[in-house]
Amino acid sequence: MRMEVGMELEDLKHRILQGNQDAFREWMDVYIRPIERFSISFGVTLKEAGAVTETVFRTLYHSLEDLTEDQLDENALFKSALIELEGLQIDDSKEGLFPFEEDNELHSHIVNLSPELRVPLILFNFHHKSIPEIASILDQPEQQVERSIKEANHSLNESNLEKKLEFLNKSYHRLLPIYIEDNIYKPKSIEPPSNSVVETKTKVIKRKPFLLWGTGVAVLIGLLFISVIRSDAYQYSTSEKFIEELKASFEQKIDDRYTLMGLKKPAEDTVYHVLDLFGDEPQRAFARQIGNLNEQLEKAGKIDKKAAEQDYQKLLDESRLPSVMIEELRNNPLTEDRDQSHEFMKELTSKVEQLSSSYMEVIYNNYEDIIMSADLNADGVVDRDLFLEKIDDYPIELQNAIKGMETQFFFLGGIEDVVLIYPQFGTPETLKNLNENLHPDMDVYVYLLSGESLGVMYGSGTMEEKIDALNYIEKELPKTTANDALKDVLYSRYSWLVYSILGIYQYPGIYDANNSVRQEFREGWKSFASMDESSPSMQVMQEVVGELEKNNWKSTNYDIESHITILLGEKVEEIWSVKK
Repeated sequence: MRMEVGMELEDLKHRILQGNQDAFREWMDVYIRPIERFSISFGVTLKEAGAVTETVFRTLYHSLEDLTEDQLDENALFKSALIELEGLQIDDSKEGLFPFEEDNELHSHIVNLSPELRVPLILFNFHHKSIPEIASILDQPEQQVERSIKEANHSLNESNLEKKLEFLNKSYHRLLPIYIEDNIYKPKSIEPPSNSVVETKTKVIKRKPFLLWGTGVAVLIGLLFISVIRSDAYQYSTSEKFIEELKASFEQKIDDRYTLMGLKKPAEDTVYHVLDLFGDEPQRAFARQIGNLNEQLEKAGKIDKKAAEQDYQKLLDESRLPSVMIEELRNNPLTEDRDQSHEFMKELTSKVEQLSSSYMEVIYNNYEDIIMSADLNADGVVDRDLFLEKIDDYPIELQNAIKGMETQFFFLGGIEDVVLIYPQFGTPETLKNLNENLHPDMDVYVYLLSGESLGVMYGSGTMEEKIDALNYIEKELPKTTANDALKDVLYSRYSWLVYSILGIYQYPGIYDANNSVRQEFREGWKSFASMDESSPSMQVMQEVVGELEKNNWKSTNYDIESHITILLGEKVEEIWSVKK
């Protein structure tokens, strides 16, 4: 496709040399944005960069009959731009061009280089010109160009300079066009006659022909426009622009999500990425989409923009935040649709767990000293209110994370003797919204997602609280199907709760020195087994206790913990097999 484009450009040049304005427009569409970006990176204001670009192409447009092939060469355009840029003042305003401060700083450093170093650096890195091409543009020996680029790199004194230049180049591409195309095609100004009488007569005599001429021009322009937008070169160029705009849009959407979450966006070369686990890994999915579009462009010379926009919107939907999901659910309840409700909870659970880990990383990996230095209350957890009272004194990254938690319906809590403070999901209002707008079978999954359930299961909840939680989960087990993707999460929490109640993982363990079950466990297990004959976990313990009593509470042919696990799993599978 590249070869075909090159051949088409040669054909355009041939037609331009014959005075074809239609061909000139197509040819200009290929080169005008690079010349404008060159002017911007040179360091003038955006307004001046647009004016320089207009002048370069307007000069050529008004010289169509006298143009030579050399003047249509891209390198000649850079030469013309340099002539127009000469003498213009560098923009020293403090207002940044880009949303990323790193790009603004590097742009400023480049602009502050001398023109002798700046121009070769820009042409080499941002326009991928070879040393011989740059030497031709600047009318300099190749050795001098090489020295200038090396000296420019040395003067910038940046670590990972090549990568930073690559990111800056992407930011230049994201800038919207500044030039006004109509200015390029305006006719040359003609000095009016000095005699006012003649001027008046001229206007009167020529009024009708002028109107007819204007109408003809409008029709001609319309025909030329249709011809231009149907041309292969135009389709290729607009497709390239569409892809760049799509990339800029996605980058902005991701930035907005990080800002709302209160999390710092990792560098682009960082392997770990919060949003990678949202939906179908939107960062990677988007990269695949762009790759497919570029492949489509190379093969067909254009892309299906409508289909691309639909795929893009689907990807954005998959990367929505919990706050957006819950608001959309409020507006579109799923109470009658179990499958969609389960898909919703599956997505929400994944995102909440990932966000919880990310907030924990900010709190403990980066600012554990602040947590540990906070005053503790009598229950052995951080006094949340006191902790939040001091929020203005914390580093900005920690402040943003705490505020971002609130936007995603997290709040700070603690579990006695387990974790001083941690982000819990699910304010009462949020949990109520989920229960009211999802299918009733999802209630247990909503419960498992809440900070309350985590505190009971993994914290120091009372035995009464744990039994209540167990009874609730077992009541909900029949509502779960073997096809539920979240059933494994449910079983994991359920079995852990059973082990916690039985004290299996308590120090110093369930066995005494004679490999018999300790006395305190015997009484507790018998009491648990007799509580409710309809309870799956209590049925399991009835069987286990019966076997142990026959063997004088010794484990002979099996490991008790593994045996309980196997029996409990079988009971749950029986329940789920009834409802497929």
